[in-house]
Amino acid sequence: MHHFVPNIQICTVAATLLLCFACKKTESPVPDSPYKAVNEWIETVMRENYLWYEDIPASESLSYDDTPETFFASLLSETEREETGSIYSRIARTEIPDSKTIPDADDSYGFEFSLYGAYQPSENGNELIYIGKIQYVLPGSPAAEAGLSRGDFIMSVDGQTLGLENYELLYRGGAAELRIGRFDETTQQIKENRTVTIPASRVIDNNPVYLSRTYETDAGKVGYLVYNHFSVGANGTHNTAYDDRLRNEIAKLKTENIDKLILDLRYNTGGALSTCVLLSSMLVQESNYNRLFCVQTYNDRQRPNEIQYFFSPDYIQDGANLNLSELYVLTGNRTASASETLIHCLTPYMNVVTIGKTTEGKNVGSSYFYSEQFGYCLWPITYKISNSRMETGHPQGIVPTFTIDDSFVDVKELGDPDELLLQTALQLIEGIYPATVEKSTMATPFRQLFPTDIDSFRTLP
Repeated sequence: MHHFVPNIQICTVAATLLLCFACKKTESPVPDSPYKAVNEWIETVMRENYLWYEDIPASESLSYDDTPETFFASLLSETEREETGSIYSRIARTEIPDSKTIPDADDSYGFEFSLYGAYQPSENGNELIYIGKIQYVLPGSPAAEAGLSRGDFIMSVDGQTLGLENYELLYRGGAAELRIGRFDETTQQIKENRTVTIPASRVIDNNPVYLSRTYETDAGKVGYLVYNHFSVGANGTHNTAYDDRLRNEIAKLKTENIDKLILDLRYNTGGALSTCVLLSSMLVQESNYNRLFCVQTYNDRQRPNEIQYFFSPDYIQDGANLNLSELYVLTGNRTASASETLIHCLTPYMNVVTIGKTTEGKNVGSSYFYSEQFGYCLWPITYKISNSRMETGHPQGIVPTFTIDDSFVDVKELGDPDELLLQTALQLIEGIYPATVEKSTMATPFRQLFPTDIDSFRTLP
């Protein structure tokens, strides 16, 4: 659109210019960009610590007037995307550094969900809408109080269908009315079955040890542990409550004399490497103590630029060692980072059987850098992880031994021996080769999407 300026305004500007030429010329200093100082701090941190620092553009080609978020993005290397399949480095404005793996534990409705997209008929043709499928509900949460359960589909929030601009309504907010549906295997459709009111989101204790059970099978006693994030304690590394709970649960499984273990990491997006080494030390055979578990490799500006981690009883403390030669791991497309490290780095020492979906493919890790002066925190990728064979993992994800897609089945609760992935693992342990499970198809085009998340999910297409 063209904008026309009245001639009188043009004449006024011209007169003003003539007056200025007649006056004595004075120069006013150009003020620095309000972002220059924080961007210089960002650049310093990145050139020193970023794994691909050599790809950062030269300083003279950078724009220090940009917002810190834009400036940070301009420093990132395309190699990060090529080698990891995504951009994991991130920046956030925050009052305190946050090292938590679970971003919503401090304010949440208390359910984990997967986001799916469906095309539904509308006046303008097929309209893409989003639907949230609940994967598990935290005890004592607003979701639990509302009677939500695993397998429920959230069709709308307060009458709003979900899209790219508002799917975050599922994370937190005030009390809300949710339309709920369930998948019907006969018709291969999601059918709405009720409306519920969920209380406002609030602080919830998101203990990573979600469930621990044992099962009597023809092959002996089998333990089952649902472990949802590698966190030392409720406040990041400020306490060890979660590590202590993990030690207690493994010790309990030891006293119950389990012969096999099924470790459910479907919804575990990673976390603290120290907790990963702790859990691995409680699983591996004791004869492997003091052997190399993994290697962190940083850029060549760090001294040292390599850190080695070994299996050790020192991690275990009041826990126990299960002395396993075989491990069954349930995986999903959110299984990432420390979860993949556990699988990848235990493989040289035991038979690891994976069941489920291909994992995320994050074989790198980040460190955080916080500026109290500027109120920004950076989480650039700073290292790669290798196992004892110096293999750097699977950037395209770990393809499971047995691929099973339970996206569109009427799922059972976690821990139910008839739940599809758990049932498959129990069958394998008993020597029963499971029947081939084909991917379910929908009558309307349906596909799973990944919301942009703080650490572990790929960006929405």
